[in-house]
Amino acid sequence: PPPLPFGAPPPPPAAPVDVAEMPDIPDYPDDHPLVFPLIGLFEATPPTPNESLVIYCSRLSGLGRQQLIRQIIPLQQMGMVQMFDFSFTDVKIVLLSLGAS
Repeated sequence: PPPLPFGAPPPPPAAPVDVAEMPDIPDYPDDHPLVFPLIGLFEATPPTPNESLVIYCSRLSGLGRQQLIRQIIPLQQMGMVQMFDFSFTDVKIVLLSLGAS
């Protein structure tokens, strides 16, 4: 975006996230039948350095990046996942949210 002209008011802060807007993503334990295979997949196919959550989940799931971006960006804005330096928990949330949406 272009720089703000001198004296322009700052942009409004991001609206706080209403808990009611958060997706209903199941919080399954790691030994759950839907989660356990994901752990094996994550360990067998670890993310590469500097790989984003979108690219990694696309590589794991075979889903298109645009579909994953539409799923991940709201989760990231709610503070539920990290786009970079992500963990297995972030991958689990994204993949389980795809089933919940």
